Amino acid sequence: MVNTNNKITKQDLNNVFLRNLFGLQWGWNYEKMQGLGYAYVMMPVLKRLYKDKPEEMKRALKFQLGYFNTSQPMSHLIVGAD
Repeated sequence: MVNTNNKITKQDLNNVFLRNLFGLQWGWNYEKMQGLGYAYVMMPVLKRLYKDKPEEMKRALKFQLGYFNTSQPMSHLIVGAD
């Protein structure tokens, strides 16, 4: 369960934006496409939400590591919806 006391800050959102802009394609491979990059993009928010719960953090990170593929210009819409 997510701890609601850990509020996502403007800096977290800016970090997600910059990671999406520059880091989404870094981990591209044929198995998961952009899955590794997507997990990298979401890390600032996951760290904030699961700050005191390492096991739940692992579970959330594994979920983010799934298959993900989109075009770079449209990726910000998907990241924002997640």
